[in-house]
Amino acid sequence: MSIIYNGNTFNLEEQDAAFETHELHSEEDAKTADTDRPQDRATDFNYILIQGQNPLTDTQMREIQSLGVQFVEHLSGNAWVCRFEPTDLSVIRTLDYIRHVSRFPAVQKLPPELKSQDNVSACTVDIVLHKLSDQTASDLSQRISRLTGVSPEDMSIRRGDTVIRTNLDPQRLMDIAKIDEVGAIQEVVDLELHNNVARTILKPPSNWLGNWLGNWIWNVKLGAISLKMELT
Repeated sequence: MSIIYNGNTFNLEEQDAAFETHELHSEEDAKTADTDRPQDRATDFNYILIQGQNPLTDTQMREIQSLGVQFVEHLSGNAWVCRFEPTDLSVIRTLDYIRHVSRFPAVQKLPPELKSQDNVSACTVDIVLHKLSDQTASDLSQRISRLTGVSPEDMSIRRGDTVIRTNLDPQRLMDIAKIDEVGAIQEVVDLELHNNVARTILKPPSNWLGNWLGNWIWNVKLGAISLKMELT
């Protein structure tokens, strides 16, 4: 059952089988084998993916929550991004309505366009924190600085201290994706106006707003004059 996240479509069972047999789909997948390999104990991470056999019912979600799971984001394929601070993942896996439980895969935090090995020039990215993170973007900027050599002064903090925007070497993106608190890395694309074809098709008046306001004011004045004449 496929899951869609950050532009990626993937199957958790196929991904786990690839890690076990080393049939990894790309060089970047191979680099994350030790990070994303299925694990029984969440000793160094808190964010996990839970996939149900079917859509989870309210009763099932309450049972899962009683185990220490916090639901963060609902995905396709009956899947949820969750935060789990206890360490024993087997208490979730043994539930008969659960299909899959694993660490949130770092490789899926990168959109397809940033996974390409052809990317050699620096790019501007937004590093988005997982919801319910116990760290802020300001806190994380120090760690990212140590990993990449980019000064925190060259990073901008956005969206209520939950996003870091910076310019990075694409080869360092996977190092950042492996940080548990990072939820997604998104490329920032500058928007450009390429032509004004739409204007020639729609043919708006050169100053339609000014004309509209002028007509409205004139009508108000005429109405006031008419009312005054009626009163006299």
